[in-house]
Amino acid sequence: MKILQVSRKYLLEIIREPQLLLLTILMPAAMMLVMAFGYGQNPRLVTYTVLVMDRSNGLASEDIQALKSSQYSDGRPMFNITMTIDPEKADAELRNKGAAVFVIFSQDSTGKLVRTVKGDASSMAFINASGYLEAVLNPVQEHREGLHPILQMKTDNLTLHIPQTDFDAFAPGVMIMAILLLIPQTAMLIGREIRTGTIKLLQMSPLTTAEWFTGISLAQLTAAAIQMVLMLAMAKLLGFHTQGSFWLAMLICLILSFGSIGLGLLTACLIHNDSEAVNTGSVFSMVQVFLSGAFFPFNSSTLLTISGHQMGIFDLIPATHGMMILRQSLVSGAGFSEIAFRTLCMTVLSLLFFVLGIIIFNRRFARR
Repeated sequence: MKILQVSRKYLLEIIREPQLLLLTILMPAAMMLVMAFGYGQNPRLVTYTVLVMDRSNGLASEDIQALKSSQYSDGRPMFNITMTIDPEKADAELRNKGAAVFVIFSQDSTGKLVRTVKGDASSMAFINASGYLEAVLNPVQEHREGLHPILQMKTDNLTLHIPQTDFDAFAPGVMIMAILLLIPQTAMLIGREIRTGTIKLLQMSPLTTAEWFTGISLAQLTAAAIQMVLMLAMAKLLGFHTQGSFWLAMLICLILSFGSIGLGLLTACLIHNDSEAVNTGSVFSMVQVFLSGAFFPFNSSTLLTISGHQMGIFDLIPATHGMMILRQSLVSGAGFSEIAFRTLCMTVLSLLFFVLGIIIFNRRFARR
């Protein structure tokens, strides 16, 4: 009953304070909206427009057919081939970004097929498209000339699905950021008790630190559950291509939320008021957002390997595991068996931070 009463107290504080609601729900939702409008229309695997001029008297028919039939692993075409006979018009299309590459097939003085590739060298579309184009045409040329490659590379896609847009890749990162905002919020609730002096009343009460922190955690987990339902629903409405289970994603988010709450409790051991809690907690949150790889790849050297899983220094952060799990489950459609190890690591780390928070806080305030 004491834990439930504590939880009710802090839930009421969250509801009655617009700043807490803003921090909990509106800011991550706004970030999700920005990501959707900024990246939702950017396909992850682009079908590039390629202009082709054939002056080879039919020698390039096999090459052109290879370009037309080339596809990504999910079946989407790599190129949209447009035949042209006007080089000046093709150059104008390149300048206006109407096409990524202009390919000219011709013959040299000996009658051999020659291809010329033109494009804007400063354009990422040209850089990517020309790389794909060479990968498609080089084997055709080697076969025609009777060459046998020394090395053959076979590429296997290790994921069940791949992001269809940039928004698909970034949406889990926004969810991670939203969960990590629980760190300053949790620390602020305790910082307020320290600033107002009610921490002294709590010291004299029969309420233990474990009961107090458990009550705060229940309140925060309730807010986190509502937050994540809204975030997942909003992401879906904005075009997020979900492949995995909604309930599995909710479980992952709640475990990571518990880890963020534990880090918030640890942050509370370092501060003297709620203002310090917000500032210090926000720093811890943002550092973890970047180190977890939520928006940018951030690899660390391998420290050890456990059951075939390479573990680095940043794997000591629950958010790192949470980021990988969310991408694997929501974007790639992985089931629980594929994410079980990372989920276990995230759970153990979350419990560890919660227990450390209780121990250190007890030492600072001489509580039970």
